[in-house]
Amino acid sequence: MVPPTSENTSLPDPGAPEDVLGKPGRRRIAVVQAFHLAARLDRPLGGSARRQPVSVRQSTIVRLLCDDGLVGYGECMGPPSILVPAVRHLAPIVLGADPLARNALTRALMARAREEGPAGPLVAAVSGIDLALWDLAARALDVPLVVLLGGSLRTQVPTYAASVYFSPLDEAVDVAAQFAARGFRSIKVKVGLGVEEDATRVAAIREHLGPEVHLLLDANGAYDANAAIALARRCDSAGVSWIEEPVPADDLEGCHRVHDAAAVPIAAGENLATRQGFAPWIAARAIDVVMPDLGRCGGLTEAVAVANLASAHGLAVSPHCWGSSIAFAAAVHLAAALPHCQILEFDAHPDPLREALLGDALTPRSGAVVVPAGPGIGVEVREAALQDLAATDGG
Repeated sequence: MVPPTSENTSLPDPGAPEDVLGKPGRRRIAVVQAFHLAARLDRPLGGSARRQPVSVRQSTIVRLLCDDGLVGYGECMGPPSILVPAVRHLAPIVLGADPLARNALTRALMARAREEGPAGPLVAAVSGIDLALWDLAARALDVPLVVLLGGSLRTQVPTYAASVYFSPLDEAVDVAAQFAARGFRSIKVKVGLGVEEDATRVAAIREHLGPEVHLLLDANGAYDANAAIALARRCDSAGVSWIEEPVPADDLEGCHRVHDAAAVPIAAGENLATRQGFAPWIAARAIDVVMPDLGRCGGLTEAVAVANLASAHGLAVSPHCWGSSIAFAAAVHLAAALPHCQILEFDAHPDPLREALLGDALTPRSGAVVVPAGPGIGVEVREAALQDLAATDGG
C-alpha cells in the first residue's frame, strides 16, 4: 500500500466531503504530484500578438497515484512556476479520497479555488486534478474516457493545424503549405500585425493553398472592435472560416459588436474559466464557436458543462488545445462525444514534451485523429519522461 503524500502534505483535507474519504478495503488516492516539464526547442516557435516566440516548451502535469498502483494524469495550462504550487495547495482535498467520487471532489476543489476568484491559477490547477480524476475513473473501470461521456459518436475527430505564426510572408506561406501537405484541410493563421498586413498575409496563403483548405484566423485579442470588424470585412473574400479572439478576452461588449457586424463566424473561450465565466458570452451570442481549454477552464467537468450550455444555445464547440497533449487526449474523447463539435485544434509544430510523453500515438493522419481505445485517456504515458524532462526549478 502507498501512504498518502503530495509534495508538501500527507493528510486528507479536513474540509473534504466525508463520503469521499477512503474507507477500509476501498481504493483511495495516496499521492498527488505536479511536474514542471520543460524542453528546449531547436529554433524558437511563434510568436503572435500576445506571445513572444517560445524557445522552451513547458507544461504542468498532474499525476494521481492510488494505493493499489492505479495512476491518472492531467494537465494544467499556465505558468508552471505558479501552477505547481497551486496543485500542491489543493492536494489535501483529494488525498485519501475515493477516486470515483469525482463530482464531490471537483465541487470541493472549485469551492477552494473560488476563494481566490473565479479564474486564475487555482482554477487551472483544479483543471489538471479534474482531468486526472476522470482518467483515474475510466482506468478503474477499464474503459476509454469517452464511455464516461456517454459514448463515442465518431471513431476519429477532424483536426486543424495550429498555427502559422508571425514570420516573413514567404515563410508563412511555406508553413501553411507544409501543413496542407501533411493532410490538414483546416489551418490556423495568427493575425494581429495590423489590418492591412494581416489581410495581405491571409490573401497570399489563400492564393497558394487554393479554395479547398479552410483558414481559421486567431488574433489573440490584438484588436479593438473597430479594427477587428475592418479585418473581418477585408478577409471575407478569402473565405475565412472563423476569427478567434478578435478582441481581448475580457471585452464581451466589443466581441458582441464584432459578431454582429462581421459575416465571418467568431470563436473565443480559451481564456475563460468555469461555466459561469462562459455563460454571459454564450447567452449574449457574442460568439459562434465556444472554445474551452480543458487545462484552464476547470477541467473536463467544466468543459462538459460549457459544451452543454453552448448546445442549448445552438452554438458549436471546438476545445482549445495546447501543451504536452495529455489535455489534448482528453479533448479528443470530449470531441468524439459531442455532436456539435466538428473540429479540434492540434499543435502541428514539433513538441519534445508530447513526443517524450506519448510518442506519436495522437498524431493526426490525413487531418484527423483516431479516438484512442485504451482505458482512461486511451494512451500510455511514459513515466520516465516525467523525471527526464523535469525542470530544475524544484518543480
